[in-house]
Parts: sequence; structure tokens; C-alpha cells
Amino acid sequence: MWERLRSERAPQPGTPVSKYEPQPIDTSHVELDSEIRELTEQLAKNAHDVWALERMEHGWRFGKKRNDRKKTHPSLVPYEELPPEEKEYDRKTAIQTLKALLAMDYHIEKKPSGNRDANTDKGKQVREQGDEFGATGC
Repeated sequence: MWERLRSERAPQPGTPVSKYEPQPIDTSHVELDSEIRELTEQLAKNAHDVWALERMEHGWRFGKKRNDRKKTHPSLVPYEELPPEEKEYDRKTAIQTLKALLAMDYHIEKKPSGNRDANTDKGKQVREQGDEFGATGC
């Protein structure tokens, strides 16, 4: 999967290389509790599905080898059928996203089962400490 991302972002031959220096949010101090870690696999699958849907909407289809001209890609399969290293890429993305939210002082919580809101998928929401982004109050 890293190869998939690298090849999609690789500069075209002859393109000047910028002095871009990635500076991701420091998440080294963030630990995810078991309840939040449970989201990892769901978010990893969702990330793959979002990527695959976007590709398919642009005319890509499954192919045993990636071919940009023919718009074929071997990762255009259900998440469950991906090789372990591809799933791990999506898991790392999900974990780093969750950690980044927490590092930026957001709070992630699941609403109680009986208090589901139609505006939040399956009753989940993300709140900034002290402020709510959603229709319900604290």
C-alpha cells in the first residue's frame, strides 16, 4: 500500500523536486485506549473503500498489475481480500488519524446505544474539548 501511495504522489519525470519537508502532528505522546483502538479496523476498511470508490468513479478497475494507462490496479478488491501489508498501511493511517485528533485536544466518544443521532453514523461523534460539533449538547 505504501508503494501505491508513493507511486501516486511521485513527481513526473522532469518535474523539479520541491524542498517539501513533511511535518506531521506530533502524536508520540498519545496512547489509544482499547475502546478507541477498536475503531482502527473499521476506519482502515473505510479508508480503503473511499480510495477504491474514488478510483472506480474515475474509470479504474481491478487488474493483476497496476497500469496507469489502462487504469487497472491490483488493490481494487474488498478490504478483506487485501494482502496483510496493504491492510497494515490502512491501519497505520487510521491509527495516526485517531492519534492526531487526540493530540489536537479532540475527544472521541461513542454515544450510548439509546441516544443515536441521525447526523452521526451509528451514534459516534468527535468533539473538541469543551465544544461540540453536532446537534446534541454536552
